Amino acid sequence: MKRLVALAALCAGICAAAASAAGSTDLRTAQRYVARHCHPGSRRSASMWVEDRGFRFEALYGDCGGGDGHEQRIWFFRGSRFVGTDSKRPSAEILAGWRDLDTLAFLYVLYRPTDPLCCPTGGAVVVRYRWRQGRIVRLDPLPPWTASKSRPGRYP
Repeated sequence: MKRLVALAALCAGICAAAASAAGSTDLRTAQRYVARHCHPGSRRSASMWVEDRGFRFEALYGDCGGGDGHEQRIWFFRGSRFVGTDSKRPSAEILAGWRDLDTLAFLYVLYRPTDPLCCPTGGAVVVRYRWRQGRIVRLDPLPPWTASKSRPGRYP
């Protein structure tokens, strides 16, 4: 849990930089794109969206189901153009990690089979995504769906 707190503190700097991009046309276009594909009550974060600083791609992440907040995904964009998601299936909880010019890192929270959605006890895994040769490449494997620790979303 200490690592999650440290990661949240790291995110604070990223979040402050993302606030400056909040009024950008690309961000607004991306937010509208994701909103059209998600449940009306769902919420996403733009804390990994930092335009005009040489970054190759951006991301929105968060809930798409509009229910308990645990049907989370990542949507990647190159400017305002949608270029893909992290997975075909949702995850229960995804947190912002870090980024550089070519790479975004997210923390996938892991749940044990008996964990309620409020209280994961399986730790977390960092998964990095890189912009390479015109597309998003996942550098690390996604956590499993069926195991003693998994990343189940609303529909495992």
